Order: sequence, then structure tokens, then C-alpha cells
Amino acid sequence: MNNFNGSKPFSGVSYQPPGPPYGPGGYAPPPMGYPGQPIILPPVNNHLVFAIMVTIFCCLPGGVIALIYASQVNGKLAMGDYNGAMASSRSANFWCWLSVILMGLVYAAMGVFYGIMILVAILSESGGY
Repeated sequence: MNNFNGSKPFSGVSYQPPGPPYGPGGYAPPPMGYPGQPIILPPVNNHLVFAIMVTIFCCLPGGVIALIYASQVNGKLAMGDYNGAMASSRSANFWCWLSVILMGLVYAAMGVFYGIMILVAILSESGGY
């Protein structure tokens, strides 16, 4: 069997697609997790300032719980417990926001209560109640 130009088809080695592009020097970069390559993890926010502000200005019990979790983050990172640090960070953030939302609801309820009390006082003085 001949090709269009009269030569026999090449049979013996199959076609191989080219491999990945190589970096400078002709070497491929090492795979992830290579022993000499440091693993870079994203930084962990400890939410300490948020917890302090919540404790001072908002809700003391929830703020104290958030402070406890926020203070654990850097210690766990120093010991190499990245997952534990992330869990403490999430817990601190949760307690901060829970305290803010609950105090917002308390302040809203107090506003409604005092508004009704003022309205009752005004209506009772004018004799229209």
C-alpha cells in the first residue's frame, strides 16, 4: 500500500503528543509537594479586634466567648495546627456576629417598647386615651 506520493506509510512507532512545556534549563518544574518546596497556606484572621470591640460596645458574654476563640488562633498556628486555627477563627467570627445581631434585636425591642411607652404617656396626658 502506497501513499499519494508513492512512498510506503511509516509503521513502527505511533505518534506521541508533545509533553508539558519545560521551564528554563530544559527541566520541568517539580510536582506539588516536592520535599524541598514549602507549602504556602493562606493567612488566618484571628478576629481579635472584632472580638474586643464586641466585648466593649455590644455584648459582654458573647464577646468573651469570641475573645477566647480569637486568642487561640495564633497559638494553634505556632504549633502547626492550621485546621485548628481555622476552626477557632470561624468560631470567633461566629460569636462576634451572633453577639452583634442579638444586641441589635435587643436594642430594636427596647426602642419599640420605649416608643410605645412614650406614646401612651403622651396620649394619657392629652386625655385622648
